[in-house]
Amino acid sequence: GSSNFRGSLEGRQRPFEELVANVVRNGTYALVSEPQFRIAEVSKPPRPHSSLLAIDTPGLSFAFSASGWLMAYEFGAAHSLQNHGIMKNPSVRLVGSSGGALSLWTMMYGSDMVALKDFMKESASRVHEEAWQSVNLRYFVL
Repeated sequence: GSSNFRGSLEGRQRPFEELVANVVRNGTYALVSEPQFRIAEVSKPPRPHSSLLAIDTPGLSFAFSASGWLMAYEFGAAHSLQNHGIMKNPSVRLVGSSGGALSLWTMMYGSDMVALKDFMKESASRVHEEAWQSVNLRYFVL
């Protein structure tokens, strides 16, 4: 079978109440009944690691654009690049603007990209709940 399997897991508690979850091969999931029925992720599948990008490859370049709150996606791409050895490549060229520059800088610094993504998602939720938080940039950057 494919190691890139993705699918969905569905169930019904009662008519018209569906339980739906995105599942990935090698992840662990559980049916939880408290406080309401839901499908919970118990553990994530291991991330692949390699040294594919660590070799000296002249001309290898990556550009990340300005992204606003979508920077969480760039953190995911940066995490994948980290997992494949980009920080060890002496010839890689990187360019980014705004959120893209921040994503690339934190990637090359060796930051925990998953923690940054989770913080970004939490911050976006906070701003959506309280609109005045959108002017509180100092909290989100520092």
